Amino acid sequence: MSKKEHTEFAKTLYIVHGMSLRDIASKLGISERTLQNWKTAGGWEAEKSRIAEAEGMTHESLYRELTLLLRSIRQDREANKEIDVDRYKQLESLAKTMQNTFNYERNAPKKNGQKKSNEEVLKEAKKVLWGED
Repeated sequence: MSKKEHTEFAKTLYIVHGMSLRDIASKLGISERTLQNWKTAGGWEAEKSRIAEAEGMTHESLYRELTLLLRSIRQDREANKEIDVDRYKQLESLAKTMQNTFNYERNAPKKNGQKKSNEEVLKEAKKVLWGED
């Protein structure tokens, strides 16, 4: 593996997988000092913060959209109004997006600031729509 490949792989392990520099050093056979230099020069910490912030906004956005959609469907059901099929398709699409995110997160560490896991959000969604626990 070239130095560039090692650097990119180490960066991925640090940012995406949340590994410590010590663990990365052990895994790749590179000194912690070298990794620290790469981290500083490459701005890894800033990138990690940007990604964590974006993920948090994505989670909040998905949760907010799902909650609003579920509440509107439930209100219409309770009022015996016909529910447009496209709203169910939108619900299905949101559920798939959340499931894909959940599958990703199952393999990645939970980020600081993430308020709820997708599993918790889906549980709440069932409760809002069907009154289930």
